[in-house]
Amino acid sequence: MKRVYQIILCVVILLMVLAGCNLFSTDDEITYKDVDGGKKLSEYEGNSSHKELVIPAEYEGKPVVEIGEYAVSAAEYLESITIGKNVQKISYRAFCGTCKNLREYIVDEENPYFCSVDGVIFNKEMTTLIAYPNQRESKEYVVPEGVTKIESCAFYMCSNLEKVTLASTVTEIGDYSFFKCSGLKKIELNEGLRTVGRDGCSYCESFEELCLPSTLESIGDYGFYSTTSTALKTFTTKKRIERIQCGKSWRPQTTGMANSAMSPTYVGE
Repeated sequence: MKRVYQIILCVVILLMVLAGCNLFSTDDEITYKDVDGGKKLSEYEGNSSHKELVIPAEYEGKPVVEIGEYAVSAAEYLESITIGKNVQKISYRAFCGTCKNLREYIVDEENPYFCSVDGVIFNKEMTTLIAYPNQRESKEYVVPEGVTKIESCAFYMCSNLEKVTLASTVTEIGDYSFFKCSGLKKIELNEGLRTVGRDGCSYCESFEELCLPSTLESIGDYGFYSTTSTALKTFTTKKRIERIQCGKSWRPQTTGMANSAMSPTYVGE
């Protein structure tokens, strides 16, 4: 019995020591760094008790003007992120990572550089879609008319989406824009689209149909890589592939076969 009490005492002491080291802290750990014009949110590390992050207008008397690369990438418990009125720059990798429960972005209405519509971040002019929350409730999304660019990593690992329809005005899909959107069955690529960046739509392994528009000029390395034929039923193009500048390993793959890159069927005039 004495031995049992000794063990219990040791455990209690150990827990007290760990608590003293703040390992059981319920506070978020947020790091800001000095940059030209104010402060940059450099790193956020939250915990399971906090579902919301509010990026303030100021920190230590200086405006928060920037959200840095991977600053809020490992925030698996967050459901909402609010962006303050003074943020001027958001790295395209700012939220890239494990924000797997994020349902909405909110931008302060006084911010002159960015805005949010239905939980999605755009630049103020609504010409660039900046970031889409990983777990937005709707399984379908229509990019608003007027948007010309899908920013790099904008839909990064948005597994909840099943269908995306691009606006007729979109001309560019950035690098990693739809990377690992594992639930995405269809993306309607508009006539007018000119460029798909590196890994722009790679590892979208639920694609059921894919049609390349006649206006497409270039596809980056791994543009549609590892979109497997297990799900993909039709793969067509309205422009002859030899007239499109294609990077390496850009085509979908056939599961389990060597040298298995799929070729689209030409359906143009």
